Amino acid sequence: LELVQAYGIECEMPVLAVDLDEARLKAAELGYQVVMKISAPEIAHKSDVGGVIVNIKNELELEKSFLEIMKNV
Repeated sequence: LELVQAYGIECEMPVLAVDLDEARLKAAELGYQVVMKISAPEIAHKSDVGGVIVNIKNELELEKSFLEIMKNV
């Protein structure tokens, strides 16, 4: 994270949400645009199994993305 920020790329520290309600709350606190990624140490390549969704711009997309990730993994 420090390296990315050193190059002037804005990004937030990762936050963990354990359910959809908490994901909504965290996204509202951070502000949109967000990235959602499954937190599962047993899945090494999360994007390969549909566990990562980027460019989430609003609450409706967040809800859809959460449900899609849960279905995928």
